[in-house]
Amino acid sequence: MNDQGQVSPQPLVVPFDQRSGEMMVYGGGFAALFVLSIAIARAAPAYYAASFVLAGIAFHFLPFVSKKTPALVISSAGLKISGVGLLDWRAVKRAEIINKSVRTIRNAELHLTLNRPLAEAVLSPDAEGLIRHLKVQIARREKDVLIVKLEPLGSSPEAILETVTRFLSQH
Repeated sequence: MNDQGQVSPQPLVVPFDQRSGEMMVYGGGFAALFVLSIAIARAAPAYYAASFVLAGIAFHFLPFVSKKTPALVISSAGLKISGVGLLDWRAVKRAEIINKSVRTIRNAELHLTLNRPLAEAVLSPDAEGLIRHLKVQIARREKDVLIVKLEPLGSSPEAILETVTRFLSQH
């Protein structure tokens, strides 16, 4: 129950859709090892560089296959977004799904209109640093809107919006 006596909606934990990153992580890792073996055999600096780039690509998409950290956690505490942190519900004015499509592929985005700067809206930010910035990001900020890419997530955009809307109505 919340402070108005209403029952809080059920939290929703949304992982990354593992299929969206498997090829990049496992394929990139395998290709990096293969090119590295060629680099060692030929002692060629160009192959070492190519191996390093391929390993970097695999590392960049690593959150997609990680089972430790979910992409989104929607709960009464707030909206936890991977790479951003825990967003205060009181900082969100409106939430909507914007559909963008490339040919027949749907690329849905969750647009969260904020009523204060993002730095003030985040209750506990995710760890900053170079390592985090090298990994894939699902959220970006444009003016007073926080945009969350939903296509690499393991839940439907409608289910995410429905849960976000229920929690927003509670605050």
